[in-house]
Amino acid sequence: MTGREFQFDSGSAADLVAALAHPIRMQTLQLLLERERDVEALAQEISIQPPLLSQHLAVLRSRKLVICRRDGSSVYYACHTEGIRKMMSALSRL
Repeated sequence: MTGREFQFDSGSAADLVAALAHPIRMQTLQLLLERERDVEALAQEISIQPPLLSQHLAVLRSRKLVICRRDGSSVYYACHTEGIRKMMSALSRL
């Protein structure tokens, strides 16, 4: 393997790894892979306060790992692409 097969923007890759480098964000992504959830449901399942979860979701949103939609006063989150499932699967095999 020459290393050429893995060319990527190292700055973007480092930003992605930093976004994943917290257990709450990893757990959030695992739950969102199952199905879309609102902030309240996610916070309850992870056992943290919604404002703290919102901060973590903002990090995931900024890296385009999750998408959100509003429905009335609720905000729902889902994983952004199928690539996230592949990435999480690869991480689970390490």
